[in-house]
Amino acid sequence: MRRLFSFHFVNQDSLYNLAFGDRKQLRGEFDDRIVTDNGDSEKVLETVVAAVYTFRDRFPQAWIYATGSTAARTRLYKKA
Repeated sequence: MRRLFSFHFVNQDSLYNLAFGDRKQLRGEFDDRIVTDNGDSEKVLETVVAAVYTFRDRFPQAWIYATGSTAARTRLYKKA
């Protein structure tokens, strides 16, 4: 399964929402609630963090907002 992530512009204060999840096979959309449980969560988070650094290099005034689709995921992201 392929992972996808994107930055969505939220408002005039340079706030962006970071969304990521697994790609749905039929439509190409992504699902941020799926649990693949294949042991690669650390690698996925490393990739997302690298994307955040790249995004901030390009848009240094941007604020990035991310929260998990569940409370447990939000705790995981805060720890990471």
